[in-house]
Amino acid sequence: DEWEEAGADVTNKMGFRFGIENRRSNGFTTGVTFTQRGVKAEFENDYYDSSTSSSSFNFNYLTGYALTTISPNNSALELVFGAELGYFLGAEYKECQNGGCESETVDADDWDDMGGNMFDFGFVIGGRYAINKTLSLVGTYYIGLVDLADDMDAQHRSFQIYLNIG
Repeated sequence: DEWEEAGADVTNKMGFRFGIENRRSNGFTTGVTFTQRGVKAEFENDYYDSSTSSSSFNFNYLTGYALTTISPNNSALELVFGAELGYFLGAEYKECQNGGCESETVDADDWDDMGGNMFDFGFVIGGRYAINKTLSLVGTYYIGLVDLADDMDAQHRSFQIYLNIG
């Protein structure tokens, strides 16, 4: 919100997710993943010239989730919903202006000192399409409920698309 109040164009960044998942026969799924989420803000510098500057964060979390599914009419398409809890592992902050960029790594101690929240919690909604008995395509949307930091009224939001093998 601070970036938006300053006139920035704020967008989510692409990240990645890697982990393991256990799907039970009753449709209940649990998993543990390394998840990367990010945000980027671009500013127009109209004061001196028409150049732009940007700031971005790539956040890394160890996440655990529990999902349940609803399968309408026993079809290959299932609705997926549940909850996810993440623990902050680290981040990279990058600031670019006047053609030059500077990056800074933020570890868990630095993030805690900055008033950042070490835990992230939210809801997951989406769908799963069974390609065959062992392969499915899953698409979800994560809605974070926890502010990123004490003085930052912003939460994570992310689309996740992945293949489930097993």
